[in-house]
Amino acid sequence: MKRLNLVVTFLQWLTFLVLIPGILISFGIKWFGKTIPIYDTCKKGFSQSFYTGFSYYFDSSFYAPMLARLLGAFVDGILLVLFFVGICFFIKLLRLYKNKEFFSINILTLYKKIMRIALLIVIYNPISRSLLSVITTYFHNPPGQRVLTVSINSNDVMNIFLFAFLYILFSVMSRGYELKKEQDLTV
Repeated sequence: MKRLNLVVTFLQWLTFLVLIPGILISFGIKWFGKTIPIYDTCKKGFSQSFYTGFSYYFDSSFYAPMLARLLGAFVDGILLVLFFVGICFFIKLLRLYKNKEFFSINILTLYKKIMRIALLIVIYNPISRSLLSVITTYFHNPPGQRVLTVSINSNDVMNIFLFAFLYILFSVMSRGYELKKEQDLTV
């Protein structure tokens, strides 16, 4: 139990001190800094891989309209909000584990919520990439060079397997809760 409390405390501090600030800072730099993710078929200049077909421009003379930045931040922000909601549920789950609550209705409810958030992320991720390809090419490319990409990459496949793992974990936890409930009723 002491080791579990140590791991739970470490994960909570890691989430609050590293994960959340890092994601927020990178989100701000990505959409409101001098770089912006752009779909570039020509690969002009120095670029770094972002998503399939996307590149970061490191050109100070490049200007992306504020509307493109705001729309891109909104589409990307939906995924960020889903992730943070999942993190909040995960922290609640860790606190219940810290209080030695393993097979309860609260744990089962949190697993169900985390599973739903994971499903939304799995579904929304390819959709957001398609929307971002349109948003980042529409405002500064002439007609004929605007791009819509529809792709499923290895990250999406990994997300599907993670969702399947969460579903299996949820099934095991619900069965554990049922067994615990039966055992509590046994005299």
